[in-house]
Amino acid sequence: MVEVVKFRNSFLDEYLLTNDAGRRFVAFYYKKGPEVADFVARDEQLKEIVRIALKPLVWLSEKFTH
Repeated sequence: MVEVVKFRNSFLDEYLLTNDAGRRFVAFYYKKGPEVADFVARDEQLKEIVRIALKPLVWLSEKFTH
């Protein structure tokens, strides 16, 4: 789990927070993320859909940061 946190922090610092679009995305994520996460957490099918939908994004982010 520590590696995931390190990866997320480095991705934020090196890619998202270095440009205006990334900073806007991060601000939106911190503002709306908890609300969306609560909504998704209430539905097992929706959780699985979100997991599947995020896999390509995680894969791409790992490829660009390693």
